[in-house]
Amino acid sequence: MTKHRQDRAFMSVRVSVMHWLLDERFNGLISFLQKHREAVDEIAFFSSAIHPVLPLDIIEERAAIMGKRMASARKEGYRAGINFLSTLGHLDEYMENALKGDFIRMTGIDGSQAEGSFCPNDENYRAFLIKVYSALAKAKPDFIWIDDDIRISNHSPAQNPCFCENCLSIFNKANGSSHTRESLQTAFDEGSAEKKMDTRQAWMLHNACSIKRLLSLLEESVHKINPGIELGLMTGERFYEGYDFQEWAQSLSGTNGVKVKWRPGGGFYSDELMRGIIEKSHQIGRQISLLPGHVVNIQSEIENFPYQPLRKSVKTTVLESASYIAAGCTGSAYNVLGMFAEPLDEYEHLFKQLADSRAFFDLLAQEFGRSRPEGIFTAWKKLSLASNNPEGKWFKGGNFYKDISEPLDICELGLPPAYSMAGAHANLLSGNLSMSFRREELKSILSGGVYMDGKTLERLNEMGLSKLTGFTVDKWEEKDCAEILTDDPLNGEAVGWRRDCIQSFWKNPCASLSPLDSSARVIGRKIERLGTEQTFPCMGAYENQLGGRVVVAGYAPWTFLQSHAKSVQMKRLFRWLSRDSIPGYVESYHKANIWVRKRLNGGLAVALINSSQDPARDLKILIRSSSKELSLVDMKCKIKNIRQSGHDGPYTRFKLPCIAPWSMVFLLS
Repeated sequence: MTKHRQDRAFMSVRVSVMHWLLDERFNGLISFLQKHREAVDEIAFFSSAIHPVLPLDIIEERAAIMGKRMASARKEGYRAGINFLSTLGHLDEYMENALKGDFIRMTGIDGSQAEGSFCPNDENYRAFLIKVYSALAKAKPDFIWIDDDIRISNHSPAQNPCFCENCLSIFNKANGSSHTRESLQTAFDEGSAEKKMDTRQAWMLHNACSIKRLLSLLEESVHKINPGIELGLMTGERFYEGYDFQEWAQSLSGTNGVKVKWRPGGGFYSDELMRGIIEKSHQIGRQISLLPGHVVNIQSEIENFPYQPLRKSVKTTVLESASYIAAGCTGSAYNVLGMFAEPLDEYEHLFKQLADSRAFFDLLAQEFGRSRPEGIFTAWKKLSLASNNPEGKWFKGGNFYKDISEPLDICELGLPPAYSMAGAHANLLSGNLSMSFRREELKSILSGGVYMDGKTLERLNEMGLSKLTGFTVDKWEEKDCAEILTDDPLNGEAVGWRRDCIQSFWKNPCASLSPLDSSARVIGRKIERLGTEQTFPCMGAYENQLGGRVVVAGYAPWTFLQSHAKSVQMKRLFRWLSRDSIPGYVESYHKANIWVRKRLNGGLAVALINSSQDPARDLKILIRSSSKELSLVDMKCKIKNIRQSGHDGPYTRFKLPCIAPWSMVFLLS
């Protein structure tokens, strides 16, 4: 755990060009923010309102104006900086206003090009960026946020860039190869799975190095002018880019070790589907897990793009801040104001609530610091994207993003997630993800607790690890399967309960499992929806020779787990898999998400969201602690002390008061 103590969460707002370009509008913006002074401490001024790269003269002109705006904001007590949009370019829009010139564009593997996005390895373009970032530094910002166009993927219309001749030359030189675009595509998509994985991983490492070189250039350009400017990077999940956050952060810090900021993000722009908060929290948690300990200013991206206030409620936006801090952030960066110089009245209620909730955000940041979430971990690595569609085309088809995200749906039963192996008390292995691990790494994982699906079982057995998995897949059944839980003690009170995931509606093949020795336990069997005959095993548990515990779920392992029976079973299974080491979980039958982390004083802190539209009444939580009492803090910072109501092995039980739908409580033991 990184021991970082802070008194306040890092809270900022990002404002569009039209809010600061003219004096009158800028003065109105400052007046608005001052009315809600507790909401934010920093202002980041967007340099552009469009997503391609701007010409140098426009950037220099705006940098001069932003310099004046930042100086004025500091007089009002704010830290002030620049949110630079764009460095490489996001996509092609408003191209008549975009940069032109003799630069290499992002180039797809098919030769397609993005006119508004540029290759980070083009020396001509790098020379242009030196001028750009020098101009930004001369404006004397406290910080510069580098926006999330710092990526190699997703520069439409270029398909999976960058395969320009220069990038191919750099890759070939580093790898002793002589690939063309065509031959590299063949190497990605044809041949043995092992060789394809090696080439794909080499390409992702190449992408990671391209980003690192770019960030080093930007750091040198800025700190040559002003060595005290903090640089910050906005990211999403950077699988294609090799996810090398440790090295990228070091590049931004430079040789003098200047502080670095980070802004992890992901798409959640409206609240029609509230579980998007949870999905984005997991995405953010994965990003933070790869950050070095010296990065402590981690502001979640909270973005209501394209800024239609009724698309996302005030309550949702406030909850986002809390949820992302629970997942590992230490603050929030709000991109919630409109793009145009129109009245700010419609944002009054939002900023009042952000200000009123500041004490709760501060408390979360104080207690959590940079401690890691602990619980169940979807096992993945920085280069795991290489495992996508191992028998087919890398860039077409495959289930990688489903494999990486779907397993954590288990957590809405009230089980805590982990985002790194260091925080794992049990591991989840899904689909083809196991292929990105070396055999020795998998043996280490299998010496602990593992919950896996049937596809993973096949992959592990193909690697000669069947003695550690305990089962084999005999066949797959595509239709008319339901599951019945056997009388094994692991199923507890759920013995005899059924689950039908209706394969005719939701395609999900069922694995017919065979135990490989007599100690392998069958905990679920296939049964027909209306039948009484139990047939082949579809779920099993096994304790292997390394002392590891394995559960193989061959029937809908990640979905349709929300019944009472599966809730009971899953919680019992993860206690068994972890040997009662999971730090806490919701014992009662509620839809809730929790994050359990160590407090700086050595106790436990739990952030709990009622992820249902119903009030959570009589919710019981088990915490692995000897505490007889815990403090419950609601989002208004009202504190209630809760006495324990019993024990279950090493866990202490607490019954919580009613929790409103889609709200958080913070528990301190």
